[in-house]
Amino acid sequence: MITMDFMGQLGFSCIERIETGFTLKRKDGEIVGAFPSAKVSGDVRAIGPGGVTVHCECKYRPADRLKWSDFEKHQLDHLEAVTKAGGWAFVSWVTSLYPARLYWLQWPFPLKKGSALKAEDAAKIRVEHFGFHNPNGK
Repeated sequence: MITMDFMGQLGFSCIERIETGFTLKRKDGEIVGAFPSAKVSGDVRAIGPGGVTVHCECKYRPADRLKWSDFEKHQLDHLEAVTKAGGWAFVSWVTSLYPARLYWLQWPFPLKKGSALKAEDAAKIRVEHFGFHNPNGK
């Protein structure tokens, strides 16, 4: 996973994907669908410098905008809760895979209900506090 590789490059440790269990829907013994069994706290968790909790919500959106509507309420609530508790919360927005293009955004960032963050603006957001910057910034 691109995000997990990047988190390792940033020096985070114990990086692990948060698995979402799925419930299968069957009809006449055949699997006809699946849906998440529970809402999870994020997509990836890790340990940062000094033992700080790091949570990341990953979004793959091959477009030039990350929209408020791309997030579910529980995802936004968890980003807020991690930050409020003193942890580090990030959104990893991947817009292409080959070549990889990843915007690493510290929560909170300028995204409000009903709005969208343009890729050109995401490229300008710097994660100053931690001494590194968006890998796609210029």
